[in-house]
Amino acid sequence: MKLSMCLLVLVLPALCAAQAVAPPPFEVFDTPDDGGGSITVTWPAAEATPEGTIYVVYIAETAKGPFHKAAAVAPGASLQSVNPAVFGFGPETAHHQFTHINEYEVDDELVAVKNGTPYFIRVGIQTDVGEARGRVVEVAAKEQLFKVISSIVLPET
Repeated sequence: MKLSMCLLVLVLPALCAAQAVAPPPFEVFDTPDDGGGSITVTWPAAEATPEGTIYVVYIAETAKGPFHKAAAVAPGASLQSVNPAVFGFGPETAHHQFTHINEYEVDDELVAVKNGTPYFIRVGIQTDVGEARGRVVEVAAKEQLFKVISSIVLPET
């Protein structure tokens, strides 16, 4: 009995770890060519993930949190290739996923991403086994000069 219990204690964590999926490496940046108030998160699409897997993007106003769910994306959904205005037309865009964050929920209220405010982003991957969360990355949204200039109305001469 003791031997089988020891084997269970040694083998079960290894089986669970084998089914867990590591969070993906990801990039975070201000969404280009917009009026501000938006952050973009990208990561490589996984070749294979367990059924029911979901990527969850979290946002916080401090590096230690609290972190709030900003987006949930299924594997293979939201590929960069559907948004060539931001990501271009390269073949790699069919193998990278993304989400834009312009608001998130805190205590049942939506909070808009503000220009110039530092935010802290992390990406997690949820499976039936649990969730693994990745590193924390700092970013700030900003308004681009291109959008500001395009909204200026010049006086008629």
